[in-house]
Amino acid sequence: MVMNPPMHVVYDATPASALYAALQPDLAGIAEAGFTTQSGRLYLLPWHEWPAPAHFGDWEAERWVNEIRLKSERDPADTRWRGELLGQGLQLARRLLSRSAGLTSLPVQACVSLQSAPDDIDLEADFAVGSVHTYLLREPGDDLAVRIDQFIQPVLVLTNAPR
Repeated sequence: MVMNPPMHVVYDATPASALYAALQPDLAGIAEAGFTTQSGRLYLLPWHEWPAPAHFGDWEAERWVNEIRLKSERDPADTRWRGELLGQGLQLARRLLSRSAGLTSLPVQACVSLQSAPDDIDLEADFAVGSVHTYLLREPGDDLAVRIDQFIQPVLVLTNAPR
């Protein structure tokens, strides 16, 4: 697990009970469904019927199709939303990575991101949201862990090496 400095701030401030909380039912359903492979790509089930924008490359398209949005019912002013979504995203990413085992000979990566860091809030665009993206690592440039410090928002990356 690799995270950038803004995510370290969130992670360090999050109680263990939030990091290991049970997944919300909708997210648990996504994790349970897992993945399928098609044309050498990894897709969440049920497979999204809509294509990625035509100008996207394979890696961008896979990330776009495999995006899961995280949202909190907490007011954005309530700073606990970050820990809540970090915990949900981390649990979801771990479960999805375990579901990807054996489906591909390539590493699978999950990226958990949050809208904002506690010390870098844009009051006009601060929403209690985040996301989890899953994708295959085909080329060295696909690995977000090696360039995680380039992100402004809190970002955490987990990688599942093939067995």
